[in-house]
Amino acid sequence: MKNHYKILGVTPGSSQAEIKKAYKLLAVKHHPDKNNGDRHSEERFKEIAEAYHILYDEERREAYDFEKKYNRQKVGSQDITSTTFLNLIRRIKDRIFHAGGHIDENALFKLLNEILSDKNIELMIKSEDLATNSLIMDETIVSSIFLSDSHKAIIYNKLTKLADNNPWFLEKIPTIEGDATAHTFNTPGKNVETPYAALAVFFILLGICIFLIVVV
Repeated sequence: MKNHYKILGVTPGSSQAEIKKAYKLLAVKHHPDKNNGDRHSEERFKEIAEAYHILYDEERREAYDFEKKYNRQKVGSQDITSTTFLNLIRRIKDRIFHAGGHIDENALFKLLNEILSDKNIELMIKSEDLATNSLIMDETIVSSIFLSDSHKAIIYNKLTKLADNNPWFLEKIPTIEGDATAHTFNTPGKNVETPYAALAVFFILLGICIFLIVVV
């Protein structure tokens, strides 16, 4: 992945105002009209515009920083939130369904597994942003349709941690047939299993339909 900070000549600690200023200076310098249509300047101008597109938008910048493992403290704002992880997982899902069927299953698992680390899950739970956390679970389940059952089991167990004993959240998580670690939760007076195989089939069929639309 390109280093958008390096392209603009700024750092992960730079403010949005500094990023905007750097972009304006570089855009004028490398604009094709200022360089007689020079091909190199045109390519450089495109890189500058792309970098600015990612870094000047706070949500896209958060996702990019997380992906590049930049521990940036946002200027005049809060630290990374559940929305950061939601945006990142949505980007992963978008890449999956625009990959033309070429999915690196191990790379996909590694990304989802890293996003759903114990530390990040703890942050999501502490945020008490139930609406966003619910969307994170939905997007993760859809993104997991190309994973092997063993990898799905790991991701689903992480989602069980994120559910934090919320029955409504637990109901979202598909159960893998034959998986001894399948989640259960208690209701007064009895133990209730939550297989929800139909939900799993729904997401799989949804993913296949989207995949076929993209490919065909």
